[in-house]
Amino acid sequence: MERERVELQLATSKFSSLVGTSIFNVFINVWVIDTFGSARVLSHVLSIAGVSSLLFSFLGATISKKLYFIKAIRYADGLSAIFCLIADVLLLTTNYRLPILLALVFTLNMNVAMTGPSLKRLIGIAVSKDRIIGFNAVISTGTETIKVVMPMLTTFLYTNHWLSLIGTITLNGISFFISFLFIRGIWCESESLSDGNGVTYKSAFVYMLKAPLLAYLIIAGFFSNIFLSGYTLIIPTIAINNFHDHSLYGLIVSIESAAAILGLLSIRYIHIDEQISRERWGLIVGGLSVGVTGIFLTKEAFMELLLVK
Repeated sequence: MERERVELQLATSKFSSLVGTSIFNVFINVWVIDTFGSARVLSHVLSIAGVSSLLFSFLGATISKKLYFIKAIRYADGLSAIFCLIADVLLLTTNYRLPILLALVFTLNMNVAMTGPSLKRLIGIAVSKDRIIGFNAVISTGTETIKVVMPMLTTFLYTNHWLSLIGTITLNGISFFISFLFIRGIWCESESLSDGNGVTYKSAFVYMLKAPLLAYLIIAGFFSNIFLSGYTLIIPTIAINNFHDHSLYGLIVSIESAAAILGLLSIRYIHIDEQISRERWGLIVGGLSVGVTGIFLTKEAFMELLLVK
């Protein structure tokens, strides 16, 4: 019964913070384009989020090996809730909306980067080995479901003026507070374990150099994410500025999440070979598909711009 209670607390904490974060991320992208009418401002927001995640992912990996890693999750969630409250107060009392928003985005992404590895370790310790596969399946299913539903729901609420910037930040703060409350009650024997040195970044880099296939996967993922960051920037810009349809952006993000679910399910039927040849062809087909889509979107947007002028 104690194990089941801990699993329920972990799942509730994970899903509550994910709901708030999903609503916040989609809303901010739409709100920035609507308010400032500039993809450049949105690029600043996305860059701040990326820099924060990159910087603090290293610290998060280090914290996850320490004795206090569970306390770190609690403090991160609690402080994130407080930061959301402070941001609300500042937005209501000052006119510095963009600096406040950038600071909040940086802080919240710092939380996600720092707590991710610790949460994975906590799940591995708190959930019994005979239940961990089923537990991870529940977490994965719930996570992808939230990612499919929340973007469409967020843009629907925004379009109908039922969701404001202050309201979104408040909801995100509440979600972190709920996560804090459920993590706060978790204690396990891992807190009495000694610190683990684990795999250092230096040893991981040396190992990567000795494994060319692993190096290829990391490099391919790096460049894929670089190009996808531009895709993430242009999609809300085109949907809102050119097609004037906020719901279209939410639909696109939901479709992306649904496609990710299909990708996970495909692992059962498409087995990975030693040279990952199917995956390489998948990258080629996927890249060409995105490229062709981009050409048509650019032409359509350009023609609409000419008609407006």
